[in-house]
Amino acid sequence: MEGWHDAFLREVAPWVASGQVRHGEDIREGFETIPAAFADMLKGQNFGKMLVRVSDDPTL
Repeated sequence: MEGWHDAFLREVAPWVASGQVRHGEDIREGFETIPAAFADMLKGQNFGKMLVRVSDDPTL
């Protein structure tokens, strides 16, 4: 039996891949920005997913 999450991903993933559905990311840079980013997130001052990049991605 398939769960709702699997069904959702199967239906929506192609939309995201094609650009029909877009998602936002609010990316802040640097470890020192974590407190302000967290406070902004709690106040609703971000858009989309709040992320803080603290270093370059070593896998790239």
